[in-house]
Amino acid sequence: MNTPFDVIIVGAGPAGSSAAIALASRGWHVALMEKQTFPRDKLCGEFISPEGISDFARLGVLPALLKKEPAPVHRVRVTLSADHQVRIELPEFGWGLSRYALDQVLFEHARALGVECHENSPVHTIKGDLERGFRVEVGPQSSSRVVLKAKTVIAATGRWSNVPRDPLHAVHGRKRLKRFVGIKAHFQGEPNLDDAVELHFFQAGYCGLNRIEGGEINLCALVEEEFATRFARSWEALIEAAAGQNPHLDNRIRAMRRSSEFLVTSPVIFQKRERILRDIFMVGDAAGFLDPFSGDGISTAVRSATLASRCIDDVMRGNVSNERTMKNYDRAYQSEFGRRFLFSRIIRNALSLGGIPPAFSRLQARIPALGKWVVRQTRGEVSGAGCQVSRER
Repeated sequence: MNTPFDVIIVGAGPAGSSAAIALASRGWHVALMEKQTFPRDKLCGEFISPEGISDFARLGVLPALLKKEPAPVHRVRVTLSADHQVRIELPEFGWGLSRYALDQVLFEHARALGVECHENSPVHTIKGDLERGFRVEVGPQSSSRVVLKAKTVIAATGRWSNVPRDPLHAVHGRKRLKRFVGIKAHFQGEPNLDDAVELHFFQAGYCGLNRIEGGEINLCALVEEEFATRFARSWEALIEAAAGQNPHLDNRIRAMRRSSEFLVTSPVIFQKRERILRDIFMVGDAAGFLDPFSGDGISTAVRSATLASRCIDDVMRGNVSNERTMKNYDRAYQSEFGRRFLFSRIIRNALSLGGIPPAFSRLQARIPALGKWVVRQTRGEVSGAGCQVSRER
């Protein structure tokens, strides 16, 4: 690992591994660092949108993913109360696939392309810039850490990482932002949950359900932190209380039995993030956290990695200057994802207002195309993203 790399990528989730695959496919010497050991689970809705399937096809990983037998998803069902629900047919099918399976497939595909993939390799410090190069300190313990060199660094480090910034410090001094808690577990049972991804809303948040490989059901909920603290980390009791506010969710929960431990993350905060930080390219949730109800988080992660990889490829070939390629990435990211983040924020705020969701469900019943239009506003195109790179040096 002492050989200088063209790119070091920190974090081997969908964004990090996709960036590694894209760059290795272009012939670059890439190292991919993951702090945990595979296979490992992650808190996630575990829904891959039609856009995401298209993204994985371009990366060449569909055959390996199909071997995991993902559950097909053809529709979305949203319930707001006993009397108000919305059903929307997806324009193309999606998949339910666990992060346990997905992340390992991507990691191993990157390795097969020649990426130096390292597990149990947390990154502690990143120093340098695009002009002089980077020095990255890696290793599980202080006595076994090594310093690696690279021309470029990509951070696919998720929402709350100490690389390359202290996120809690970034929140200090700003207005108090609403805090949420994310909860996930796998369940078995409920034969009536067919090929739909379901979103059940209640007063303090929402709960998503969809099948994944092996016939299991993924439950992933996002609840207000104040609501979560009432249950003293009794997550089973929290889910039961949420179900008590929505009879559709209650019917599902009563028919299911939990088959895994709960995974919990806190705090979940929706805030603007930098796409370039100290010359480091941020991708995935490190660049921006899309509201989970959009169902496009995995695709957003992969497409941000693709955009960053194209821009990095261009600068390392000498086509553009360092400053220009950073601007190109920032602009391409905003062009690709700006509308999605805006509409997701609007929908999140609207759902917190009592009268709007029932009114929408009544209007959607009269105008079925309205639901599909709303879905499109929070999603990308199945055809995929492009990085329009200026040749100005």
